[in-house]
Formats: sequence, structure tokens, C-alpha cells
Amino acid sequence: MNVNARIAAPVTLTVALVLILCGIAGASNFILIKALVGKIAPEQLVTARVLLAGITLSAVLFAAGKMPRLDRPTLKAATILAATDAIIPYMLIVLAAPHILASTSALLIATMPVFTAVVVSLTDRSRITPSIVLGLAFGALGVSILAGPTALHFGSSTLLALVAVLAASCSYAASAVYSRIPLRTANPVELSAVKFAIAGAILVVATMFVGKPVVYIDLDLPAWLALFSIGFVVTGLARCGYVWVIGAAGSVTASLLTYVVPAATLGFAWVFLGEMLTWSEWLGASLVGASVTCVLFGPAIAAAFRRRLLFPASQSSIADPGQATG
Repeated sequence: MNVNARIAAPVTLTVALVLILCGIAGASNFILIKALVGKIAPEQLVTARVLLAGITLSAVLFAAGKMPRLDRPTLKAATILAATDAIIPYMLIVLAAPHILASTSALLIATMPVFTAVVVSLTDRSRITPSIVLGLAFGALGVSILAGPTALHFGSSTLLALVAVLAASCSYAASAVYSRIPLRTANPVELSAVKFAIAGAILVVATMFVGKPVVYIDLDLPAWLALFSIGFVVTGLARCGYVWVIGAAGSVTASLLTYVVPAATLGFAWVFLGEMLTWSEWLGASLVGASVTCVLFGPAIAAAFRRRLLFPASQSSIADPGQATG
């Protein structure tokens, strides 16, 4: 079944549970990265993450009796996605982690649907709708509030970290738009397995010439557990869960993950990291949420409002058909 064929379907208890678990896994990503900051070099963390994810997805495919296709179009698409959907965003998020709150990173990554809508409008040469414009305005204002006074200090580590995470969100958006092409014929889990294998190969070679020598053996047990959790659970198993939700309930339902991840991150960051948002940061977070809502559900909300505004009489007669007959 083509996972892009379904847009929306009824949400069952199983779908809701898998969606929540994927959201918790996504939120734990930001917490675990914070825990590993300073214990391992960024390039080594990202290398381990993609390799472990590749192993996880390969194991899932092996258990299902499937093998990913390795033809030229698949390898080309997987290589592009290895850069735009793994290496670049993962590295940017890890580099930014020491300088901003985990909850702030999650909120900024949640802007991905906004960038996706803009990229789709540009690549498909379609009109940018009012909901996208409103979403961009809310998003820009929310990010500015989250940045606070640091937005005026060009070159500061905090501002650069914010820009890095937004760039990661843009990279995710570009990969999401591009992936529409290979996913017309490729299985998403198979494509992801090849993507992570290629990303791992690139990073293994890169880490041989950049930074410190490999120090995985020097990590303590909590760091090892965090690293394996990021690779196996957060990046590997959660990916399978997300793809399953798209196939079972449609892309609209799966898009709700955009809300679950930052909400769960706020809770985890408060419990495990002691992070507390100020009132202005809560305002910025709310505006980012409004931005995503405008892009994901703006057209549907506007259509429902127009129906209610233009056809109030017909709706009331439908609600109480007995009135017409007395």
C-alpha cells in the first residue's frame, strides 16, 4: 500500500497510542542529546545515531522478509535524503544543543510544516495561500520572541544556535518535499534503511579526518544507554511507528506529531533538565503553535467557517428536520 494514498481516516486507540509513543520518542531525542553534550563529539554522536538507526531498520526489514531495492534511482534518492534528512539536520541540532534550551529546539523544529508549505509552493509554482502567509507571520513573530534580546546580538552563540535549528527545520522540509518523488514507488522503511546506511558510510569516513579520535569506549553506562536510545528507539523504531500511523490513519493524523513532540519535550525538559520557560517564551511557543495550525489546518478551518457563515439556515434545518413539517 502506498502510504501517501491516504489522507485521513478514523483514529483508533491503537493509532493514538502509537502516535503518543512516537511523540515521546521524538521529545526524548532533545533530552538525550543534552545529556550527551560534552561527553562525545557532535560528529561521533550523529555517526552512531544513523548507524544504529540503519541497523534497526535493517533488522525490521529482515524480520519481515524484505530487502531494500538498490537500483540507481533508489541509491540516488537515498543519498540526497541522507544529506537533507539526516546528516545536515542532525548535526545542526547537536551543535546548537549546548547553547539553547531543549524545549526551544523542539519548538523551532516544529516549524517544519511551515517551511514545507513554502517549499511546496515554490517548487510546484503554486500560489502561496493566505493561511501560509499568516502561518509565516505567526512563526516569525514566535521565533523572534523565543530569541528575545539575543536577536539583536549578531554573532552570539545563542542566536547562531537558533539559526542552526531553524536551518535544520528547513532541511527537514526540503527532504519531505523531495521524498514525494521516490516514495511513489519505494517503501518508506526500505528507503530509510538505505538512507541511514549511506549517511553512516559518509560520516564514518568524515570522522576519520575531522575532530577527535573515536572515544565510544570511554563513555559511561548512562551515556551508552542514551546513545543507543537515540539510535535504536528515537531514530529507528519511532520511524517505523510514524510510517505505520500514516498508512493506518493518513497523513493529517500523522501531522499531529508536530504538536505532540514539543509538548512532551516541554514536560521532559522541566522534569529532567529543570528548564522553565518564561512568560514571553510561552507566548513565543503559542505563536509557533498557531503558525503550524494555520499551515496544517487553516484551509479546513476557513472552509468550515465559510459554510457556517453562508449556510446557517440549512445547517439548522439539518440539525432539527422536524421543524420543517411542524
